[in-house]
Amino acid sequence: MTPIDRVISQAREIGFEVVAELDPKTIVQREDVRAMCAEGKCHAYGKNWTCPPACGDLDECRSVVESYKEGVGIIVQTVGQLEDPMDYETMMDTGKIHGERFRRLAERIREEYPSALCLGAGGCTVCKSCSYPQPCRFPEKAFSSMEAFGMLVSDVCTVLSRRKHHRVCCICQGKVDTQKHHSIKSPVRSCTELGFYSPKRPQVARDYSNEHTCQA
Repeated sequence: MTPIDRVISQAREIGFEVVAELDPKTIVQREDVRAMCAEGKCHAYGKNWTCPPACGDLDECRSVVESYKEGVGIIVQTVGQLEDPMDYETMMDTGKIHGERFRRLAERIREEYPSALCLGAGGCTVCKSCSYPQPCRFPEKAFSSMEAFGMLVSDVCTVLSRRKHHRVCCICQGKVDTQKHHSIKSPVRSCTELGFYSPKRPQVARDYSNEHTCQA
């Protein structure tokens, strides 16, 4: 079993409904996505070590992703069936389940690949309240969001759909995407995360607590 097959197997064991290999070279990091972070709609801008500006500017984030271009990545999704488009209870429950699954997967990946880049759907939720600007409590467990790195979730899903010849369903900014996975009935709630690792990259965990100057 190859390393990526092993990671995919672990993700399925944890319970993700959709797990697929992702080529890091297909990732596009956009200025407009980072600009949405600066608007502060999620109330994490300047208040979380794994969010802008503490996670670095877009050029720095691009440089990080670039270092995984010779590696491999996976994308995972948790899918919940909604009673109707306004079924917020299921949306919240699915998000909670997904977060717990992702933290477990990130921990297992980092046991073998400490420098793996794990990007979540939304900011880091390891702690109830981030210690920023004080040192990060758990830098070995912390993870940034795809948006913080300038990635639009629907873009990543669309590229994956084209390359793998199947359709992926995702929600971005509260709207159900028109692309639906062949085995999933609409409406659905799905959460998407991804992770990269490269065997050529030094296996040193990223330290969120002191790599950037604090900015309010």
